[in-house]
Amino acid sequence: NAVAKYANDGIVPSKQATGKWTGAQWVLYLELLKRTISVSKLKLLDKRFGLANASNPNIRYSFLLLAAESGHERLFHKQTADLLTTYGNRGFVHHMFGALCKSKPGTRQAEKIYAGAKSGWHPIAQGDARRAIKNGKKKLAA
Repeated sequence: NAVAKYANDGIVPSKQATGKWTGAQWVLYLELLKRTISVSKLKLLDKRFGLANASNPNIRYSFLLLAAESGHERLFHKQTADLLTTYGNRGFVHHMFGALCKSKPGTRQAEKIYAGAKSGWHPIAQGDARRAIKNGKKKLAA
């Protein structure tokens, strides 16, 4: 399938090529991209398609998670905070906090997001975030 080929080859597709992609196809593309994506490629994806502020929260989440898992969480700090404040579901919180808390700057970012957004989250999502922050601090201190 063309979506998987673009992702597996690390290609940023044209607007014309993605014109009829569904939300599920965008999520698949973003999930298949290597987690070693460069800053320049992330910026190009966002400039071309506006993914960091996509109206579809699943597309936005998949893009922001890609950035965080690639070690580029600082590029989209505001968008990540906005997403998790608006859509604090456990799936988003659990995976995003796991990715953020792999670095000191990401852990600090997670703490700030948690402080501002936790009141709108389910207690289980709050617990996931606290554990991720605690585990991140432990690993980074060792």
